[in-house]
Amino acid sequence: MRARSAHSQLRDHTRPGVIRRPAGRSRLVVWIAAAVVAVLGAGGFLTYALVTATAGAPIADRPAPDATVLTVDRIPVPVRELALYLARERSAIVAEYQARGADIGSASFWRTPIDGVAPARKLVAKAKDDVVRLHVQLQVAASADVNAPQTYDQLVRAWQNENARRANALDKGQPVYGPQQFSESDFIDYLLGNLGQQAQTELAAHGGLDGTDAAARAYYTAHPDRFSGAFETVKQQVILHMLDEQYQHLITERTADAQVESEPLLDDLPRYTCLADGSC
Repeated sequence: MRARSAHSQLRDHTRPGVIRRPAGRSRLVVWIAAAVVAVLGAGGFLTYALVTATAGAPIADRPAPDATVLTVDRIPVPVRELALYLARERSAIVAEYQARGADIGSASFWRTPIDGVAPARKLVAKAKDDVVRLHVQLQVAASADVNAPQTYDQLVRAWQNENARRANALDKGQPVYGPQQFSESDFIDYLLGNLGQQAQTELAAHGGLDGTDAAARAYYTAHPDRFSGAFETVKQQVILHMLDEQYQHLITERTADAQVESEPLLDDLPRYTCLADGSC
């Protein structure tokens, strides 16, 4: 714009409409100015292009296993904990996107969006929801005076202790119910099942859940297809179903109210190639 303005000032005011050609030195100045503007413009565009490409580029390195990806009510969640749920949800995400027409054999499958959301990003979001619900269940159990781990390190310790207990029982010829050893993922389900039963009992005893006969009769009447037999013969079964339903509803409410803070790593996680190959 500056070069054009300077050029316009070279009009011959004695002969309106006539533009005088710039002298040799003036012409050189004009060309230098134009070149500088062009170079700066190209450089700015190149910088923008590089930054944009880098922001969406795949990341080959694996994230540090102990790096925090989010916090749930100030409890840190490391990559290795979230990875348990990435593995759990992986097949469901693949099936969902395949049903929507995605080419699951493509090298770019995990980064190719459908309706604006790539499979990798949806996988991370689903795993995040799962891990938030996990921590809420642990918190609710603890609030009901049930001994429950709260951090991932405590979860791992509980898992290791349970496997050690089972191994010791087997060595002594004592019965062990269920698997001889739990995988980490299966142990979490086992733990949550036990904690849930204990928490329901405690909450019902202290008014946190409604386990009264009146509530049980109302539940029995409202769900005639779930129970066969007179109320008195299935009463205990009715109470168990009713309390579990109330408990799951409580967990859902608490999960919605949980204070969740995501770290930048969580947003970057879909770009990691280990997420695509399942090795994070």
